[in-house]
Amino acid sequence: MPDRQSPEERLRIAERQRDIWKLHVVRKLTISEIAGIVGISVPQVSRDLGAVRRRGHTLLKRTQAAEDAVFDAGLEACTELDAITRQAWSDCMAAPEGSATRARFLNVVLKSIEQRVKILQSLGLMEKVPEEVLLGGIDLRQLSDSEVESALAFIRACSAGAGGGTDGSVGTAAQPAPVD
Repeated sequence: MPDRQSPEERLRIAERQRDIWKLHVVRKLTISEIAGIVGISVPQVSRDLGAVRRRGHTLLKRTQAAEDAVFDAGLEACTELDAITRQAWSDCMAAPEGSATRARFLNVVLKSIEQRVKILQSLGLMEKVPEEVLLGGIDLRQLSDSEVESALAFIRACSAGAGGGTDGSVGTAAQPAPVD
């Protein structure tokens, strides 16, 4: 039956192994140089380095497996949200225009898309964008359609007055004054 190490002994060994790893990887010392510094045999330094490598390899596999599981769960949730979005959109298009039923289905579509975006952002697959659209202190989400159209028409008119056309084209370049 193998000897059971006390928690203090396991901690001491882990600290020694960490120190040996740093001396070998960071300081680039040889195993015999490390053995002389730490005061243990060369074979023990080799065993400690092997133990650190095995532990590191095991941790990397666990970390990768956990990351893969989170990624797979996120993609599965997105797939389910896609199905919900498609069904809600289909039901929305079948509902009478302007009805409360259609509005409910549109809200389901909106919420499912918002959730999908949050999942993709949390997985690092979609960049986060500003959540508010503010224009000169006006939150466009709080305006009616006609107010938004008026605001955009005003902006277009201002752009046209500043050298830009309403079609998004830029005005002609200023011509130099004739030289006498």
